Amino acid sequence: MRTDKKQKEEKIKMIGNHKVKNQIVSTCFLLCLVLISPLLMSNASANYSSEEEKRVADIDLRYETRKAEMELTHGEYATWSIEAKAELDQMLIDENYPIGDFVINTLPNPTDTQEHHAIELATSEIKEKLNPNFDKKNFETLLSFFSIPSENQRLWVVEFINSSDQDEEKYIVEFTSPNKQVELCAYYVNGIMKKSSFGSKAQAEGIRDEGSINSYRTTVIKHAKQFMMDQYGFEEDALIYFNSNAKWSEERGEWIVNFTSNKYNPSKVGTYTIVVNGETGLVIDYVWDLELDYQKQGPKDPWKLADLWSSYEYNRFANLKIESQNIIDQAGGENKMSFEQHAAYDSLYRSAGYDRKQYFRGLPSSSDASPQEIKYLIQETVKEKYHIASEKFNRAEWKLAFDVSDSSNHYWRVILLLDEGTVYIRAEVDAHGTRVYEIEMIEGNNG
Repeated sequence: MRTDKKQKEEKIKMIGNHKVKNQIVSTCFLLCLVLISPLLMSNASANYSSEEEKRVADIDLRYETRKAEMELTHGEYATWSIEAKAELDQMLIDENYPIGDFVINTLPNPTDTQEHHAIELATSEIKEKLNPNFDKKNFETLLSFFSIPSENQRLWVVEFINSSDQDEEKYIVEFTSPNKQVELCAYYVNGIMKKSSFGSKAQAEGIRDEGSINSYRTTVIKHAKQFMMDQYGFEEDALIYFNSNAKWSEERGEWIVNFTSNKYNPSKVGTYTIVVNGETGLVIDYVWDLELDYQKQGPKDPWKLADLWSSYEYNRFANLKIESQNIIDQAGGENKMSFEQHAAYDSLYRSAGYDRKQYFRGLPSSSDASPQEIKYLIQETVKEKYHIASEKFNRAEWKLAFDVSDSSNHYWRVILLLDEGTVYIRAEVDAHGTRVYEIEMIEGNNG
């Protein structure tokens, strides 16, 4: 379906033989998609929060179906011409799909850089920046032309790929259209970036001007982040939790870019330093100051327990933050999470190795009492112990949690608010709902 910036990077990195797949495979995929589509739509329909979400989901499904159909004719998606890709994505434009920050395949306008000029420019950049002996005749050429509506920008991506059974080498050049500003020029072997360059030579020569230094700093950091992903394996989402700065060294003619954690203990994450040559735009040196220490330690399970964090732990940390925030967003706020959402939230942190006493909420098993049974037990106990009338419970506010902090002794925590919160009752009950451990009532304003 649509391609966001991260997906575009992944698409650019795709490594394979890029030959037309067996049409039987594509046919099977298409048939499976058609067969399961009604089931997917019926199962998902109840989860739509608005008609717009339902409309977008319907477009997504028809988009994937159309893509599978077109692969029968054009082969594997990565090998399609820019015309075929644009034809598919035209569906999104025609149906007023919410593009947002996503990129979309389109065709060059008359004022844009045309296809043959794009290939020539990419070839010239590679020869100038990476390999003077580069010959595109030895490579398969793959092209993409994107529109980025949110940035009012259009982008050429030219890939030259040479594959064998053992290895694959690939050159990638990205540049804007029609102004031909080079965003990336890189060389990969088996998916690992070996050389890279940012911007054109003219841009690099201009960075000695103070104004140009300030304006170009953002571009330098952008491509340093790409290097962090390619060389160290950071996911794009994880880089959100780093501070980055780029300093220009006039004496050395280099950019020095540093990345430090802004969310977790920096002393446990260390500093990543990337040095970029100001003349060529190539990464000429890079270092992580904790690399040797981390090699001695290695990954831990669960990952939170590791004393030092590499990209392995930091990626999981970022994913944890995103997944837990998604639960909060779905609830409409941290204080609006349901019993099940609280349990799911805490479970994420326990699985990662966080303190079970802090993230204690879980779900009862089939042999444990249900929330409804616990409410009934507490209500009857309160009525008998404190002589509270039944009608007082009509507007009661319940807060239940199933405590799993002790893996061998689960129990229920209950808070009951009556009379608009002026009566506060706290109780603890065994997991099976057979015994009330303790209960107390406090009267007064507890709101």
